[in-house]
Order: sequence, then structure tokens, then C-alpha cells
Amino acid sequence: MRKFFTLIAVSLLTIGAYAQGTFALTEGATPDPATPVTSVNGITLTYPDEGTWLAAAAYANKADADFTAYTKGNGVSGAFTEGRAPTGCYYEFAPTADGTLTVAICANAAKPFYVVAKNNGAYTALEDSKLTIMSDASTTATLDENHALAAKIYGTVAFDVTAGETYDVLITGSKLGFFGFKFATSSSTAIKTVATAEQAANTAVYNLAGQRVNKSFKGLVISNGKKFIR
Repeated sequence: MRKFFTLIAVSLLTIGAYAQGTFALTEGATPDPATPVTSVNGITLTYPDEGTWLAAAAYANKADADFTAYTKGNGVSGAFTEGRAPTGCYYEFAPTADGTLTVAICANAAKPFYVVAKNNGAYTALEDSKLTIMSDASTTATLDENHALAAKIYGTVAFDVTAGETYDVLITGSKLGFFGFKFATSSSTAIKTVATAEQAANTAVYNLAGQRVNKSFKGLVISNGKKFIR
């Protein structure tokens, strides 16, 4: 009987920790500022009216194989000054639940990259340390003192979000390419406490995109419903 209930607890834990939704552009799709993306539960994506986007071209994202096409932001380059709303080409996310947002991007090198939280109208950039940027499935990219990447990437950026907040993702002085996004809601604390220590040791490990990874993977991972850095 004890084993039966243990198996139930592990099953519930997996569902709670990794339930997520995905929005991925397909080849030929063109983002429309007049049509927010609401297909993923718990979050809405809006393209700003001042931007324009080219039809998505087929291209495999190197960090997450679920993304196979991306749009090049067109028109006005992204711009951001601390305390002011971003302008130009950016992508705005409004979560209605706490969780982890992973945005698949094409970002140029040597251009400042930001995730900006509205913070009741204050518009504050998240600290670089709160962003997990992957240039491929196993390589973490970092931003320099100017918030810029050393090399162009076709990868992902992941960060925690809070319900009721608004987050803008952009690269300044350029147009940020966009493949799509994944949103994973926070897992249930009550369910997490049921699993035993032995089960936790045997639980699979996932990256922030929800993909199972092996023991050699380095970076921010999720195991047993908890995030930690290897």
C-alpha cells in the first residue's frame, strides 16, 4: 500500500512541476500587433503597434528543437532607458500565473539585451543574473558589462515571472528575432513534499525548456520540482 501511494505522489509531482504550454511560429507566419497570442494558458504575448515583423523563415533554434522558424523584427530597432517604457521592436508578456518563461530568440552580438519588468510603471531591467541564456542545448551564454552577448545566438532566454507583472524582451540598437516561447507554471508545494528523499535522488532532471538532460548538463536545471544550478 505504501508503494502504491508513493507512485501516485511521484506522478502528481511530475505533472505539477513540468506542466507547460508552447507557442511556436511556423514558416510563413507573420506576427500581427492587432492580434495578441493567448493560446498558452497563464500568459499573453503582445507585439507593439510601432513594430513590424517579417514572415517567419525556417530555421532550427539551436537551444530548443521545438522551435523551427523565426521572424526578423522589422522597422524600428528596440530602445530602452531605465525607468521608461521600451520602444521599437520588443515582445511583451503578461502572465496571470507565477512561473518560468522561456523565449526563443535570435539576438545579435554587441547589442545590449534586456528583459524589462513594468514594476507599476517604473520599467526596470531584470538583473543579468536572473536570466538564463542558452546559445545551444548545453551551452550557457553570458552578457558582458554592457548587457551584450559576445556572439550572435539562435537560442533561448529563460526567467521567472510573477502574475500581474508585464515583461518586455528586446535588444537595443537592433531588432530581436523571435521563434516563440514556452511558459511553465510554478509547481505545487503540497505535492512536492510528498516525495521521499530516495525518490528525489532518482527523479529526472530537466532544463528550463522542459527537456530532459543527462548528468553532464551544466547550468540552471529543474529536478523534483525545484530549480538549482549545476
